Amino acid sequence: MITAVGTLGKVYIVKEGEIFYYKDGSVLCMENKWKINSQYAKYVIESPVFINQYIGESQGTTVATLTMVRVNQYLFPLPPLAEQKRIVAKIEELFAEIDKLKA
Repeated sequence: MITAVGTLGKVYIVKEGEIFYYKDGSVLCMENKWKINSQYAKYVIESPVFINQYIGESQGTTVATLTMVRVNQYLFPLPPLAEQKRIVAKIEELFAEIDKLKA
């Protein structure tokens, strides 16, 4: 799920078997048809590369919005699943190091 109105691009991963409910039209619910690593997808969607694809389109409007039509047109780097897992592991390792430095 991705916030799509106002604050754009915040991601919530719905875990398999998790019961959830939403009725807000301000959220895009994206099915993981291609079995992409969910955490990898979250990191991509929240990355500057992805954000820059929609930020320019939403400037100058009253309320920034994302639509499924627009999101489907954005570039999304998609390496093989094993590489997605390695990327996620490395990002999480680096975040853990940053957290240690903050402590």
